[in-house]
Amino acid sequence: MNDVYSIALVFSRSGYRYYNYACRQAAALLNLNKRVFIYSKDWIRINEYLHTHYAHKKNFFVCSNLNFTPNHNAVTKSAFNLWKLKQQLVQTEKKHQCRPDLVMFCPTDDWFLGNMPRWVIERVFNYKWTGIYLNLSSYYKKALPLNVDPKRGEPDYYFLAQNCIGVVLLDRFMGKEVQSRVYKKVVVFPDISLRPKNINQQTVNQIKLMAKNRMVVGTMILDNENIVNFLQTALMADVDRYFFVCAGNIEKAVINNKAKDLLNQLLSKGLHNNYFVVNNFEEDEEINALLQSFDVCYLNDGNYMEPHTLLTKAALMHKPVIASKYDVIGKLVETFKTGICVGNKTSQSLQALDLLRMQMPFESNFDMNKLNNYASLQNEYALLESLEELLLF
Repeated sequence: MNDVYSIALVFSRSGYRYYNYACRQAAALLNLNKRVFIYSKDWIRINEYLHTHYAHKKNFFVCSNLNFTPNHNAVTKSAFNLWKLKQQLVQTEKKHQCRPDLVMFCPTDDWFLGNMPRWVIERVFNYKWTGIYLNLSSYYKKALPLNVDPKRGEPDYYFLAQNCIGVVLLDRFMGKEVQSRVYKKVVVFPDISLRPKNINQQTVNQIKLMAKNRMVVGTMILDNENIVNFLQTALMADVDRYFFVCAGNIEKAVINNKAKDLLNQLLSKGLHNNYFVVNNFEEDEEINALLQSFDVCYLNDGNYMEPHTLLTKAALMHKPVIASKYDVIGKLVETFKTGICVGNKTSQSLQALDLLRMQMPFESNFDMNKLNNYASLQNEYALLESLEELLLF
């Protein structure tokens, strides 16, 4: 067993989801008395967060800008990415006289290709490493045989590198399948969110006033959510029963031609049961206030690779969700009974709204223990346990 003292967290993606992961993972490692080096485009905000909440451990963390954006459309570029990252790690090592015992890629998908020879990884990047593996589509499509070693060219082949100590998943349904191929430790990280402390009631009251006793159905654009199903539902729903809130930067959504057309239809109809809050929401306080105003959280956006950023928050704040039965969000909702799963037909979303509306007030008619059970698996203690398991190698 290795004694892991220093960990480098490498975040190749920015935005709320990965800023949140960076803050939570760094905080958990600091609570485990580890030294943490964070590399991210959001490094200034992460640094501010850690200095505000962990000032007593300011000598145990260093936040730096990731100096480049990895591009890996060829093996040579992937190898060059690793070499450049290694140079940045070496600079930090010299400056702070501390070599990372482990490097964690968040996610691995941005750094490695399945056809990248293992020896290249081992020779170019001579650090022990692990990382979050997101691209499980081949597993869901059953395109990979289980209980066999990955072959070069398959998406998980790079995990066979000798300096890879294990795999981190956000998907709790594919752990055994991944382990049967890479035959290394597979650890599931919780999609962590902290229980909100202070809610801005002004925002909540404003939306409730506009809703006028109608059920508030809300969604938020924090990354690249697809809002087609939400817009279709808003167009077809009973104006007197439902009030729809869409918050976030609309440019971050998956705005294809269909979404543009639906958005134009919704705006041109002049309906009084929808409200768009066009803003970049990056702080928990703002997101929590909006989510508190929702009665139901609509998460049917068809991204099956990751749990939705709001799924844990909805459970913490006792908001039932509507999710797609075709993705990992729907599998979680179906398993933990935190809402209703639907298909892509608008009629199914409308039926789900009607079913949930009949259960209002939820405090009396919806099983809140189901929401509490899910939330309890996604807290800081669960993350600590996962990290402790990962660091034993």
